[in-house]
Amino acid sequence: MPQFPRFTSGSVGRLTFDVVNDLFARVESLEASRKENRTGTEQLGYPIMLAKVLEVRAAQDGSGCLEAKWVEQASSPCTGADMATGGRRSGTDADPWANAVYGNSLSVGQTVAIFANYSTTGGLVYRAIESSASSETFPALITGRSEWPAYTDGKVYRWKYIWVEATFSSPSPSGPNLEWMACAGGRNSGGFPSAFNTFERDGIIGIGGGVPASARLSPAPVSIGTVVMLSRIPCQSGGGGFWAFSAGPVVSVSCAI
Repeated sequence: MPQFPRFTSGSVGRLTFDVVNDLFARVESLEASRKENRTGTEQLGYPIMLAKVLEVRAAQDGSGCLEAKWVEQASSPCTGADMATGGRRSGTDADPWANAVYGNSLSVGQTVAIFANYSTTGGLVYRAIESSASSETFPALITGRSEWPAYTDGKVYRWKYIWVEATFSSPSPSGPNLEWMACAGGRNSGGFPSAFNTFERDGIIGIGGGVPASARLSPAPVSIGTVVMLSRIPCQSGGGGFWAFSAGPVVSVSCAI
């Protein structure tokens, strides 16, 4: 069965173009779900499509996800057009967020694959197909840093770190004279946000037991050239998330005489 057309305007009484589009989508879904592929497995009833993200906000349903306005992206990258001719979109004239797409790491301008899913109550929900951001971990070489503003006691406890993706200077880390080096063509903080050390917290120097009364501790940054395991942490309320590692606590010790 050929796909029905989609409309972007028009109405007859209470029958609006959005209702017609929704009806067509349900009919297409029902027809697709009745077909079987060569393995005998039922095909997915809701087609996957490309969407361009226009605006992002925290999901209003309290799920902790992000939700985004979107327009259907042209399927061919050679057309030079962002929106498919007569394509679908996330909202209606009355509510531009009516059929928002949900995801963990959506950002404005991003092109993402999405699919429609009807809830048990009949509501239309779009979901983004995206990889798990929390699994993105790799070694990184610290190449620079900048201080956060001082805490109320006048001390600096936290730093923002500049980094490059790291690799060994040989295929195997088995020798005593091998060094870490920047990975050619690897990721770096020029294209990503700066990284943060999870051990650095305002007003707290180190973690653990006490120290001799004669010792004076001061917070210190991670040394340039240190290699850390960097992970991307999804940010549920702001878009792209941030990068973090755990190294330390790093302290400077002096004797109080």
